[in-house]
Amino acid sequence: MEGNQVPRKPLMGCNVRLVRRRSEGGEGV
Repeated sequence: MEGNQVPRKPLMGCNVRLVRRRSEGGEGV
């Protein structure tokens, strides 16, 4: 659920990479 808010917040730029990898694999969602 946080995956949608992380990429929108520039403060969590580091987490964006983890979210993108999980989004592509479908594990984060």
